[in-house]
Amino acid sequence: MRELIARVRALLRRGQGGEFPGASNSITASGITLDEDAHTAAGDHGEIDLTPREFELLASLMKSAGKVVSREDLLRDAWGWEYLTETKTVDTHIKRLRDKIHAAGYDPALVETVRGYGYRFKA
Repeated sequence: MRELIARVRALLRRGQGGEFPGASNSITASGITLDEDAHTAAGDHGEIDLTPREFELLASLMKSAGKVVSREDLLRDAWGWEYLTETKTVDTHIKRLRDKIHAAGYDPALVETVRGYGYRFKA
């Protein structure tokens, strides 16, 4: 039910080109602020240059900061895909995301691998 509500809010925000009442348009965790309206990620070290897919992946991780997010959930949230068996798409994009986080002066270990399950963004 929570996922349905989140998807409806996201669609309403996109469709109206504006803000949905009561919805937060930025997420902050571990010194990084993600602005969903402007599609930017920045903090004390400056902006992190992300592709749209990397942005969606980081947003999905940061929304659940401190909690493990499965590869299947990341595929659904960032790509809109249902789970495809043995895809390495998420792993490849996580590596690129870590590289960009590191290049921007942040600790790439902010995105932790939880072996056999998925990933966690440090809160």
